[in-house]
Amino acid sequence: MNDIDDKLKQEAAAPISRLSALGLKKKWDKLSGIMKISAADEVMTPAKIICLSLETGRVSMVYGTRILKKIKLIASRSYVVNEGRYATPEFTASCLSLALEEFDAGGSKVILNIPKEWTILQTADLPMTVKENLATALNYELDRLTPLNPDEAYWDFKILKEEDNKIEVFIAATKADFIDPYLRAIREKGIQVGGMTFHLAGIGALFNYIRYPDDVLFLEINEDSYDGMLMKEGVIAEPFSDFFGTDDENAKTQQVLNEILPYRDYFLTQNKSPLIIIYHGSGGYSVPSQKIPFQAKELKDIMQTSLLNKLVEGDIVKDQWKAAGGALEYLWPKAVRFNLLNKGQREQQKTPLALTISLLLLILSIGILYWIAPLELERRKQEVMNTQIQAMKEEVKKVEMLKKDVDILGAEIVKIHDFKENRYMSLSIIQELTSLLPKTAWLTRVRITDKGLDIEGYASRATEILPKLENSPFFAKVEFASPTVRDTRVNADRFIIKMELEPGNLKKGMANK
Repeated sequence: MNDIDDKLKQEAAAPISRLSALGLKKKWDKLSGIMKISAADEVMTPAKIICLSLETGRVSMVYGTRILKKIKLIASRSYVVNEGRYATPEFTASCLSLALEEFDAGGSKVILNIPKEWTILQTADLPMTVKENLATALNYELDRLTPLNPDEAYWDFKILKEEDNKIEVFIAATKADFIDPYLRAIREKGIQVGGMTFHLAGIGALFNYIRYPDDVLFLEINEDSYDGMLMKEGVIAEPFSDFFGTDDENAKTQQVLNEILPYRDYFLTQNKSPLIIIYHGSGGYSVPSQKIPFQAKELKDIMQTSLLNKLVEGDIVKDQWKAAGGALEYLWPKAVRFNLLNKGQREQQKTPLALTISLLLLILSIGILYWIAPLELERRKQEVMNTQIQAMKEEVKKVEMLKKDVDILGAEIVKIHDFKENRYMSLSIIQELTSLLPKTAWLTRVRITDKGLDIEGYASRATEILPKLENSPFFAKVEFASPTVRDTRVNADRFIIKMELEPGNLKKGMANK
């Protein structure tokens, strides 16, 4: 009878034991996850972000924080401007100053979120050999890949894929003339802008955060235009936008369908269900959902998820998803983050305070152990070390002398290398000119720049010089900078010729020599 009672007690206690084990396992998983976080990880540094989004007819602000892995969007505000217009720099700066005070968000990093209309989005293929200096290569090629010169643009890039010895990159750029007035106006309020992104990047961060399918088509419809993008594996891959050329809603619908229908074939070839997420912006026009041959969902509906409800405190965001996305892009460490202000350069990860504290505690522990250890043993070790130092003193002096000689030689080598790099190309150009010009011609002035070459001089017949220079692989676009003049004093034509340099051919010529 006692055995039966004991068995019944064990069976009754079994569920309780399993529940206790399950609870302990959850606690252990949570603790082990915290223990695996590196002290240098971005998540260890608390962050406060206020995202300022420039939108048609308004300026939107969203304020968010991150403490460890917990992200919260805790305040938002919109400031209305004239319908169909963007806010002026002065009005924008005033709104930002007011929002920082209302949100009690002093010390926050300010992120500027600019419209799609202000950005140029482009994909490009580059050889794998430039991977180590990708930012430098893109800066050099920016005026070829986009209509903007690097000196007059803010830009950033992300790598889409690497295959077949090529790197596919996505480039986002904007004209500095659009942005500088806003940066100046904000600086005049004593505020610094710490980053700049664009609307589509912020929306993409929202999609990634709520763990939406890797490949999704996004479409924003306004009264007179539309914007959109195809996201592949959580990264913007194919942006698109256009203006409506008519007020007829049927014509607008057809224009949108013509834009998005090719993406249906992409989804089908990837064996994926076509999915489009629609956001209706300014204006009252909307595409009838029954005419879209996709699984279509509204942005406001998919944002009401459990993940996003944990992110947002109450109903503070409303329809300010662009500003919310920009804030999340800089708060969430896993987000694909753009910062156009960096012009392609990558920010160096700063060592967080937590790592410094950990190292200080480690040093303190070592100090305590040192004083606990036997002092006599340390003294004897010190005597042995002093004896060895005295014996090696002469050798150390010789090594130090050799080190000084090495440093002097190294400095001289660097000077020689710099002189060679800076002067050898100019010498090659002058050598080429010497070989090309006829004996009856002589130069009075040669001006060499990074991109071009100007020469002045005299020749018996100046027209004979031009074909010789044009046939040279070192020069391009050879032309007279001014009419030739016959100088009777020297019985020769005075000429001024300008031309462009071919850096690639110059370097090959230098290498062959």
